[in-house]
Amino acid sequence: MSRENREVRRAKPADAARIIETLVSAFVDDPFVEWVVGGRGEKARRRYFALAAERLTLPHDTVWMTDDGASVALWAPSESWQLSPLAQLMLMPRVARAVGFGRMNVVGAGVERVERGRPREPYLLLVLLGTVPEAQRQGLAAEVLGPGLQRCDAEGRLAVLDTSVADNLDFYRRYGFEVAREVELPEGPPVWSLVRPPRGA
Repeated sequence: MSRENREVRRAKPADAARIIETLVSAFVDDPFVEWVVGGRGEKARRRYFALAAERLTLPHDTVWMTDDGASVALWAPSESWQLSPLAQLMLMPRVARAVGFGRMNVVGAGVERVERGRPREPYLLLVLLGTVPEAQRQGLAAEVLGPGLQRCDAEGRLAVLDTSVADNLDFYRRYGFEVAREVELPEGPPVWSLVRPPRGA
């Protein structure tokens, strides 16, 4: 399918399987994802992406995708991270299967370092943005990124994201993001946290 025939739409829970396949293909060598799953291969990455899609983003109606699923943008509102102790307990088995039971403490410490510096005002977090390799460099990432940024502007929210790929920084700067801080993960790669103020606010 050519780019001209693709449309961007809001994803539904029924799209989860296609979204996961796209992310598995797009994030083969991503340093942060490899750190999260401990280099345990595609099965672990698939569990991580399933957790991100099915639990952290799709329930909040904040995922956009091309109609063929070649490119996806998964967002989550900041208030969705405020889980009750019971909700955290129920989520723990899925987290453990994704990151590995022996890595729970290391990954938890790294996530806590990143979360500690989050903005206090409301924001949308770009959890994952991915395009299948054969459709990259066609402008699709920018297209699926757009609706989330538009929502941030409409609601006066910050847009926030994290990346461990230095080459991504210039791409995100084109859309108004700037590096807010750099975090060193325990036994892992650096993470750059980027923030974009709402436009028109």
